[in-house]
Amino acid sequence: MSKNQYLHGFAEKEQERLNSQAVFLAHFLHNDLKVMEGEKFLEIGCGVGSQTRLLLQKYPSITITGVELNPDQFKKASANLKEEMSTGRVRLLEENAAQLSLASNSFDTVYICWVLEHASDPLAILKEAFRVLKPGGKIYCREVMNFSFYHWPESEVLNTYWNQLNQLQVKMGGDPFVGAKLGSCLKTAGFQNVVTEAVSIQCDQRDVAQKQEFLNYWKELLLSAQESLLAHGKIETQTISLVESAMNELMENTNSVFFYSPMKAFAQKL
Repeated sequence: MSKNQYLHGFAEKEQERLNSQAVFLAHFLHNDLKVMEGEKFLEIGCGVGSQTRLLLQKYPSITITGVELNPDQFKKASANLKEEMSTGRVRLLEENAAQLSLASNSFDTVYICWVLEHASDPLAILKEAFRVLKPGGKIYCREVMNFSFYHWPESEVLNTYWNQLNQLQVKMGGDPFVGAKLGSCLKTAGFQNVVTEAVSIQCDQRDVAQKQEFLNYWKELLLSAQESLLAHGKIETQTISLVESAMNELMENTNSVFFYSPMKAFAQKL
């Protein structure tokens, strides 16, 4: 991923959204991690350090090395994790995940979340992850699979906006459908025991409160791309209010349905 390849931008508002997102999705993202006491943990694409802090809280004996390429995100992560860095539990590196300065065979676990979708060469990143893992080490990936987005009642405005968002991500060198390719990419990178899982998030009137939470989260996610979409001429200014209205209508409709299925992957270096 290049320094300017992130679809959602690097403004302070987006950095705060990332903090909220990490907390909101923490159970889904971290519930299947098997991390042993004292592990050396590498987080590729640590962003502003939101998940780093949550992982340190969940696993109080591990140390984390976080890698982040964008200088704005790196600066924010350094501020957010100042205390943890001072105790030696965190080390941050501002560098390209496809060309790590880290020694081979030096980490027990690698964690990559919502990063490969923005990368022009995901395989190069996974090959570097393989290189720096110790024999027997493991990797966890979480990625988008944007073909799976569905809402009912359907909205032409939301469908068009979503398609434009995905097209822009491809234009910027990313891959909004990389989740479906994780298994093959991990195998090609050298990993064994590769397991992938499509995780269904289905919200309907059985749990209205949960649906409201996910729709509100999704509205913030959609709108966080508005500046990039406007700058590239993918949408017009009035589209923003139409998208907000469409999402509000879904939240107000008791019978509405929201569905999305991101991907998880696990593999080992043997």
